[in-house]
Amino acid sequence: MATHARADVVEQLREAILSGRIRPGDRLLRRHEALVRPAAADEHLGTIPADIAAITRAIVAGDAEKARLSMRGHIEAWNRHTGG
Repeated sequence: MATHARADVVEQLREAILSGRIRPGDRLLRRHEALVRPAAADEHLGTIPADIAAITRAIVAGDAEKARLSMRGHIEAWNRHTGG
């Protein structure tokens, strides 16, 4: 029963945050960000525009295989950097 009550409270809190009735503090937001996005991800963020541009160029050129390989490389690199 306690688990069900806790789930209800969590759901109410989630709804209050989403609706703007409650604003979590910056400290809580930083803690959450550190948990859900590893620091290694920040290092890889700079490559995303170049990766997407390369994929887009391959699509525009009609080179599906190059687009597929570029996308696969991008995803594999992201997973290596983020532990995903």
